[in-house]
Amino acid sequence: MYAKGCHVSRDIVRLMKSAGCREISFGIESGDEEILKRMHKDNTLEKARESIRIVKEAGIKTHASFMIGNLGETEETIKKTINFAKELNTDIAAFFIATPLPGTELYQETLKSGYLRKDVNWKYFSPLSKTRPVLSLPNLSSEKLMYWHRHAIREYYVSPKYIIKKILSLGTMVEILNLYNGLKLFFRIERYR
Repeated sequence: MYAKGCHVSRDIVRLMKSAGCREISFGIESGDEEILKRMHKDNTLEKARESIRIVKEAGIKTHASFMIGNLGETEETIKKTINFAKELNTDIAAFFIATPLPGTELYQETLKSGYLRKDVNWKYFSPLSKTRPVLSLPNLSSEKLMYWHRHAIREYYVSPKYIIKKILSLGTMVEILNLYNGLKLFFRIERYR
């Protein structure tokens, strides 16, 4: 299940668990309150903490997605996001570079601000490819965003705490295959450094 924002209640989570829910994915987006406000998100860091805590207490796995490179982003706010992801300690954390897809509000804002690269060919764009990000912010170039994206993944997954937790939680063949596929993706991203 995917939870929009970070609003869950213990009663609903208990019902979901009894109905067979095994994992809930949260679009947390950022570890910086100002970036969340700028994105018009109704989330706060405290709501995210509470929701993740409730889901973990119910015995349901947690997945959190984060974006780096939003308007107003700095290297300091990216560090806050990485640290917040580590604090939440979800079973899976996904890090993406903000992408102003045509037709979105972010696209209009970046086009107006001149932050959209002029040489973008959407035909070849994929969030997990070696294609440079389409955004180039005044203080964060496309290359810097790629650096911080890889850094976030390494920082989260290449830690003794996470590795031990992951190994101890392996119980089914599906979980082993998921770990294997995750490692393949990690090394594919690392190859593009």
